[in-house]
Amino acid sequence: MRFLPVQTKPEITIDYSRAVVEIKNAISVNVANDLIAHILQPSSGVHRRGSKTPERCKASFSTCLLFNTEHAIYDLLDPLWKDYIISSQANVSFIEPYELKAYAEGDSFGYHTDSYSSIYHALDRKLNVILQLSTDDAYDGGDLFVGDHSCSRQQCTAIFFPSHYVHNVTNISRGVRYSLIGHAWGPYVR
Repeated sequence: MRFLPVQTKPEITIDYSRAVVEIKNAISVNVANDLIAHILQPSSGVHRRGSKTPERCKASFSTCLLFNTEHAIYDLLDPLWKDYIISSQANVSFIEPYELKAYAEGDSFGYHTDSYSSIYHALDRKLNVILQLSTDDAYDGGDLFVGDHSCSRQQCTAIFFPSHYVHNVTNISRGVRYSLIGHAWGPYVR
């Protein structure tokens, strides 16, 4: 008798509209504007980022990390993380510092996942949050898709989803789209 039986792989379909959690008015407009002001400061460390692997995924945007963990956004998003982690039953240990992004005209981020998948560490990115900082009329294009699900463009909306889900930001044709990105980490499933 074989140790493992042989069978065909199961069909997997994901209903992205049910898997993505959107929380409108997650923060105030004042906090969103404060975060936008942070990325515009020369001292923020903002820099351009392109594709890390251009053969797989086109990426272009400006970015900086929010190392000041005393910033109000860490406390404001903490209960939202808690609710999402409990509802998703994810095994999560910590979040990394938040990243602020600015997508200007011509910028985009092709379909990608945010899983870390290191064979050298027993940790992986498990969950993402993307927080819309710009008003929806401040830019054209720049739509966030998780799989085939078109996410809200409403300012101050927090969008949670598993890090292994494919997602992208479409090309910006006018204006600037500002957002905050967060990743929650936990034990790697082997």
